[in-house]
Amino acid sequence: MTVSSQRSMLLSHRVSAWAVTEPARPAIRDRHLAMTYRELDAAVEDTARQLRNHGVRNGRGVAVMTDPTVAAVVMMLAVMRVGGHWIGLNPRYSRREQELIVRRSAPAVLVSVGRVGADFGDLALETSVPWLAVDPTTGKISAQGTARAGREPIEVPAGTASVVFTSGSTGAPKGVIISAAALAANCRIAATRWRECLDVVLCDLPVNHVGFIGDIVGTALWAGARIILEPRFDPARTVELARSHRLTAWTGVPAMFAAVAAETGATPAAFRAVRRVLWGGAAMPPQVIDAVRALTDAPLTTVYGSTETVGNIASADSGDVAHPRDLAAMLGSAFGPFAMRVVGDSGDALVGQAGRIEVRTPFGYTGYLGDAPRSERDDPQGSWLTTGDLGVIDGRGLARYQGRADHLFKTGGYFVNPQEIEQELQRIPGVAEAVVVPMADDARGHVPAAVISGPADMDTDQLRHALRAVLAPYKVPRHMTVVASLPRLPVGKVDRGAARRLLEQEAG
Repeated sequence: MTVSSQRSMLLSHRVSAWAVTEPARPAIRDRHLAMTYRELDAAVEDTARQLRNHGVRNGRGVAVMTDPTVAAVVMMLAVMRVGGHWIGLNPRYSRREQELIVRRSAPAVLVSVGRVGADFGDLALETSVPWLAVDPTTGKISAQGTARAGREPIEVPAGTASVVFTSGSTGAPKGVIISAAALAANCRIAATRWRECLDVVLCDLPVNHVGFIGDIVGTALWAGARIILEPRFDPARTVELARSHRLTAWTGVPAMFAAVAAETGATPAAFRAVRRVLWGGAAMPPQVIDAVRALTDAPLTTVYGSTETVGNIASADSGDVAHPRDLAAMLGSAFGPFAMRVVGDSGDALVGQAGRIEVRTPFGYTGYLGDAPRSERDDPQGSWLTTGDLGVIDGRGLARYQGRADHLFKTGGYFVNPQEIEQELQRIPGVAEAVVVPMADDARGHVPAAVISGPADMDTDQLRHALRAVLAPYKVPRHMTVVASLPRLPVGKVDRGAARRLLEQEAG
């Protein structure tokens, strides 16, 4: 298969190509089903035919409530093969959140994989969307229902592969439109960059996340890898699968690595086949890096991207730094056709100074659902996108994360960056993780407050004493609470809103 032919392919075409060249190659498996690439391609074609019969076509969406399963991957590829777009529904979202996404995206069909019940039926009824049910043990459509008269499905630009709703941790979720061409390009670039470790991979990320669609499933399929699908993240199960299936890539967000490393069964023998460790989505605490390093001597790699970039556009690995711990808040440097810069208030690029991180990609998102599409006609390399992240780029071009611009707050007239305080807290022995948020204060407007993951008997006065040695007094959290684990969003990121509510409840 030539490079030029790969560049014109879409993801479902790539699966068909593997089905022709290596039909018996193992493709995907979960607790119920296993398929070769030939079997996967045939199942996708059969499901695509059924979707066409239900009115799914170019520009129309299919909202799918499912865990990561073989049936989910088949449905996703089938939706894309008929020209429709995938809208993942996380089963662990609240009913209100699910209904909001269905109403905003107005899909042509609502699908449930193994979750038919009163809640799903009511969701279909109340949103006036026809529904299909898929049996996860067979991957076949097992039931269907019509809808009462409702509004017509929303159509998005032709060639759309998915609409991904952001987590909404800082506001109402936005529907990010991702084209089939952009998805394929990012999968191809990632599969080429990380090819040496893409033989056996685990996917336990939620189906509404770009990490499921592109970073793991899409990239692994492009590389011809074997994907092990798990319905949800389970640290003990990760150790078991790493050992039994000889995982060659260990991927996830930092919280997942921390949980796996804490498992009693986590030993170097379980991770003997791992060729690379890759994480993204948040800064990795130094002590978690140490714990991972104790389990494998494979290269450690941090990656950086967003839903809007469709894939990862920057990375750094243990060979780029003096010590693996230096990767803790590292974003890395842009690779391939991508670019990254840090700009100041004037818009000028900065080196060695903190500012706002901007990225550029020729394969980014199309636009937001309900907004006018972005136009790249004047700049084929893509316009600069504001990420909302803060950082600094050193003389070697390596970027380091310094928090979110929308997380900054003032206390008594001074700006506070929560990321700075969190990093200092996580350097203190016994502190596993920390999140810092603002709390209202009559005298100062806001003051920093912290939720800390650590032993129940941790002395918060000693923590403050340690912080005063390295931070200005106004940065030392006035309120602290210690918990077993930090609250998290479904994608694994720390839920700052929940942390703030916890602190407010304890403060009375």
